[in-house]
Amino acid sequence: MASRRPRGPGPASQLPQQSEASSSTPYTDPFAGRGGRNPSRGEGHMGFSNRNTRPATNHPIRSRQGLPTTEPPSDHTSQTDEVIVSASSTVSYPLQAPTILQPSVAKAPDIVVLSSTSRRQNSYILCVSLLVAFLHTRHHVSFRACAVILMTLNIVFSAMPGNLLGGDTLPRSLTTVFAQLNLTDKFKVHPICYLCHKIFDPTVGSETICADCESRIFRPQTRSLFRRLFESAPAPVVAGDGDDDSEDNPSVGGSPHVVAPIQPLSDALRDLFSRPGVVPAVNAWKTREQTPGELKCMQDGEVWRTIKGPDNKSFFFEGNCDEEIRLGVTFSLDW
Repeated sequence: MASRRPRGPGPASQLPQQSEASSSTPYTDPFAGRGGRNPSRGEGHMGFSNRNTRPATNHPIRSRQGLPTTEPPSDHTSQTDEVIVSASSTVSYPLQAPTILQPSVAKAPDIVVLSSTSRRQNSYILCVSLLVAFLHTRHHVSFRACAVILMTLNIVFSAMPGNLLGGDTLPRSLTTVFAQLNLTDKFKVHPICYLCHKIFDPTVGSETICADCESRIFRPQTRSLFRRLFESAPAPVVAGDGDDDSEDNPSVGGSPHVVAPIQPLSDALRDLFSRPGVVPAVNAWKTREQTPGELKCMQDGEVWRTIKGPDNKSFFFEGNCDEEIRLGVTFSLDW
């Protein structure tokens, strides 16, 4: 193999002349076309190379003073090249070897198991409980449908690896969900006679009969297939008892025919005045300017001015109005 001829500095007249449109002259690779860089792939363009496969041979390079020198054989992956970019002045710029980024394999995140002693502290149980409560209150999903959702998700979570529930179990009914989330109603549900609309106390037994129309307040108990599969069996009948507590007795565990949610007025007023800014709002009518003949609010009406209290005096304009809060309550009935 013939040895390559060293490239000397030579006189300035032998160097390529600098063009007016460019302030630098491209560097000509002496190894172009000899198994070296491939210009079609961007290698050797403007004297810059992005390959590290140059053979480790002795070849001269141009130093900063323009004198030839010999480069010792070495691995080109650990050294830098110097490229001349100007013919008039010897200026060199180091080219760092390109860094090859190795593709990283994404690691799947580990499943974090929450250990808690309370069901409310488990995020999975809390999310499911909030979902079921929202479906019931916003979209009117029935109690039984919510129980089916809870039972299905409990089976799914129990079958998944990783023990997502942390040893706990999902609630089995919507009533338990409300109790765990501390969501309680501000009213009481009273059984009502479906014939005469008489209101009964919520604690009455399932055998209650209306004294006015002699009708049953509670309907007979019926155990559906869902209840037979997932609810416990009734308590056995004790020998000698006169009452039959089996499921053949229609008066055990039945639901009322008609119910009505009722909130006492005292509880409603207590909840109203617990809100900030209510007291100044209910007394604002006392200092409001009124124009005769103009009805702008309820206080401008005839009833507000003439209604009498227990002492047969004007209820809103008599007495110590500055120290008392007197309210007018309106009842609306729809039979």
